[in-house]
Amino acid sequence: MSKRKSLISVIVPIYNAEKFLSRCVDSIINQTYKNLEIILINDGSTDRTLDILKKYKKIDSRVIIIDKINEGVSVARNVGLKKASGEYIYFSDADDYLDSKILETYHKGIQESDMVISDYNIVDEKSNINKADSFPKDMTIDSIDEIDNLKMSLLCNNYKHINTQRGDYKGNGLGFVWNKLFKKAIIDENNILFPKGVILSEDVCFIYKYLDNCTSIKIISKALYFHEILKTGATLRYKPEIIESERRFVDETWFITNTDNKKIREAYYGRLIRMLSWDFMFYIFHGENKEDKKALISSVFEQIPEYKIAIKKAKYCHLTIKQAMFLFLIRLKQYWIISIIMQ
Repeated sequence: MSKRKSLISVIVPIYNAEKFLSRCVDSIINQTYKNLEIILINDGSTDRTLDILKKYKKIDSRVIIIDKINEGVSVARNVGLKKASGEYIYFSDADDYLDSKILETYHKGIQESDMVISDYNIVDEKSNINKADSFPKDMTIDSIDEIDNLKMSLLCNNYKHINTQRGDYKGNGLGFVWNKLFKKAIIDENNILFPKGVILSEDVCFIYKYLDNCTSIKIISKALYFHEILKTGATLRYKPEIIESERRFVDETWFITNTDNKKIREAYYGRLIRMLSWDFMFYIFHGENKEDKKALISSVFEQIPEYKIAIKKAKYCHLTIKQAMFLFLIRLKQYWIISIIMQ
């Protein structure tokens, strides 16, 4: 295979990541698979990020720096995709790091598939490393039914109904782009991009559309990516922008309700229930929100009327226990109980 066709484009969106950036970039530069173009996108950082990137540009000719105004991770990744010239696309987050053989392993696996997915490690604040255990063993998924199972797990992250002919797997390894290798041809031919303005689940939009165009997927049980989990409180912060984000998510994914697969439709409605619970948690009943709750609830259903369809059609079997409890209370319109639970 020629050098040109073997090129992997590594895309890293970066915003104020000076604390962990060198660790991430070093893990990319030191990959055993060398034929890379490393696209580092400074998304309007206000710390020393750009200075650090310039240092790497001087020491490695594979590094490409894109310096742009802050527009969010989706836009940054799309800019990287437009710049990328590799046959394969890999995304990393700037505060995480890679096993030295991840791209070599992925490149080998994608020769006989449309996408490679591996397990990953979770790194906590004390640097303890634990495998996510998403996939029990290596497997190749190459039937419509099995790919549909992946779609269901991606949408609702539920473990009960997911079973392939070759073993069980968990949905928590599917909703991120950084433990996968993609073919750029599939992305380009189907105009698959990250949705601008979606602050939660932008990866899900991208991955679902990509899965829609796959016939074979290679799953690797080895954990090859190190995902940093920091308890900074940011994940629970007040998000008044979340309603617009969810509106855009629905606009991007409502086509899923037209699928012939009833279980996928039900899983999608389950996803919307999960999103609605986020709206209540991060916005309506968040401690920083002092607005009238009744008016806010009415406003959410006016802006996203698809939620009403999801409430009617979602199945408890596609939800976690907490999500099922939330759906039960929503159906009874017991908003005051929800408010107590979420405080």
